Amino acid sequence: MDALLEELSSRAREAPVALAAVGAPPSSYLLNLAAAVDTTDLTLEDARSVLVAVAPIIGTPKAVQAAATIAEALGIALALEDALADQVPTCVETTARRLSNRLESACET
Repeated sequence: MDALLEELSSRAREAPVALAAVGAPPSSYLLNLAAAVDTTDLTLEDARSVLVAVAPIIGTPKAVQAAATIAEALGIALALEDALADQVPTCVETTARRLSNRLESACET
C-alpha cells in the first residue's frame, strides 16, 4: 500500500510538467493541482521548482506560460471560494480554500 501511495504522490507532483509541456488550460491545472494538494504535501514552491527544472526541456516560453496559467487557475480557485462562501461547504470550496491557503503561505515566506 505504501508503494501505491508513493507512486500516486510522484505522479501528482509530475502533473505540472505534463500540463506545461502541452500548454494546458487553467482548468486542467486547477483539477490536477487540487488532486496533488489532496494527496501530497505539494506547495507552490514545489510547482515553481519543477517548472524551472524542466524549462530547458519544454522551452522557457512554455514554462513561463505555465506559471501564468497556474496563477490564473489559483485566481479561479479564489473566485470559486468567494462565490461559495455563503453556501454549504462543498469539495470545490474545500479545494479552493486549500489552494488559496497554500498560495497565502507561499507569499508570506
